Amino acid sequence: MEGNTSASWGTLVVRDIRVARQARGRGTAARLMRAAEGSAQRHSCRELEAQTQDINLAACRLHGARGFRLAEASPGACPGETQLIWRKLLAPPVR
Repeated sequence: MEGNTSASWGTLVVRDIRVARQARGRGTAARLMRAAEGSAQRHSCRELEAQTQDINLAACRLHGARGFRLAEASPGACPGETQLIWRKLLAPPVR
């Protein structure tokens, strides 16, 4: 697994999550996204953003199922692909 996140301006950005082929289909990406969401809430972020490409249908389904909305599409941002930006507003942490 690989991951890259950054938090700025109240948004935690997940730039890249990769799950090894032999580990796919076991909920690993969903668990990683839940962990990113928890981290964002602990750091008082108001929003979680995930970036993917249109050819990654599994990631698109995952983000949609986790309550993200498609916020931006940038054709040609990646050669031969469209970059997709998904966003999810987060509830404030319960204290």
